[in-house]
Amino acid sequence: MKPRKPPPEQDDLLRARLVEMLGMRHELVKLADLIDWEVFEREWAGHFPSSVGRPATQTRLVAGLFYLQQISVKSQFSVEGGDFLISKRQIVHGACAVVPDEFAGAIVSNEYAVLRCRGGFDLGYLKHLSHSVYFQQTCFHSCIGVHIEKMIFKVEEWLEREFDLPPIEKQREIAGSVDAVDRKIALLRDKRAALELFKVSTMDRIFRQEVRFSREDGSEFPEWRPETLGAITKWTSGGTPSKANEALWSGDIPWISASSMHSEVITDAPTRVSPAAIGRGTRIAPTGSLLLLVRGTAGSVKSAAPRASGQ
Repeated sequence: MKPRKPPPEQDDLLRARLVEMLGMRHELVKLADLIDWEVFEREWAGHFPSSVGRPATQTRLVAGLFYLQQISVKSQFSVEGGDFLISKRQIVHGACAVVPDEFAGAIVSNEYAVLRCRGGFDLGYLKHLSHSVYFQQTCFHSCIGVHIEKMIFKVEEWLEREFDLPPIEKQREIAGSVDAVDRKIALLRDKRAALELFKVSTMDRIFRQEVRFSREDGSEFPEWRPETLGAITKWTSGGTPSKANEALWSGDIPWISASSMHSEVITDAPTRVSPAAIGRGTRIAPTGSLLLLVRGTAGSVKSAAPRASGQ
């Protein structure tokens, strides 16, 4: 069914007319007055042969939306393999990378800037250059903002900065050398991961007694016996001194909390307490103690030196 013509506008005592809320000097408002909207109604009338059913959307609205769709800035676009992406909002944290071929056709938002290398700039060299302090400093100095998390990257300004580039042959040689180091690092990383997996699986088999050890003379060790940890260990609990008493937090004794437990052996902690805090909410954990986190994420580490600790 053909669209219905809008009813004549009437003033409303409690509501302003739309035309009164628009900026009459705006380019689109001026353009709307120049367009002959009746042309669209005549040309599109043949698409609505039926006289029954729900009325179609007004022709002027449809034509206007089609026009806005063509002139508006697109918020997303596709990338190709070999494109170099830079995040305009996160480049201060090093957010940039080369798009691999398998990601060709991926969609990204216009929050990213895309660079494509020309003949005198090697993509492999750019990939490694982008991870250097030298490159990151140029990006930082081309950002504006009052907070590190709200910095905006000024691409146009950054593109005007000069970089010291070697000849293209030297760029490829440098990129190839760094690629070789990266491959070696990857192999060592894979080897370490395999060794860590072997260690975990072997320890599990040992503790399940699936793997047994013998003495040097070939004789067997005595059979394992069941024990409770409470019977063969001494357990104490840590704690948190009063935050209201600043004197308890002005010493040089490391105080271990959950944020300190990131390795198997603790050698230091960012927070310190004074000797007065010992016995007033916290305790000293002797060297070699096993610390268990009983609140929050479970975990355990070994203390390499006397430390105070929380729970």
